Amino acid sequence: PILIENIDQAASRDLLLDALLKSQAAKLPVVLHVYDEIVIEVDENDTEAAGKLRSIMRDTPHWAKGLPVDCKVEESKRYTK
Repeated sequence: PILIENIDQAASRDLLLDALLKSQAAKLPVVLHVYDEIVIEVDENDTEAAGKLRSIMRDTPHWAKGLPVDCKVEESKRYTK
């Protein structure tokens, strides 16, 4: 069981890093990431940022094509968890 968990965590980390790098390239200012979350800070009038981030997080690298990856994007004035 621990071996499978380690493999899962490593792949999850790589997917998150890929999304972080793509977010940076798309000029989405990442201010925080926690586990599997990416927090960006944009002007409240930016109507495209949420869609861009959603697309980036769903776009898997070549080695993960076919992996069922999905995400939920929420908009808020403050980060609360």
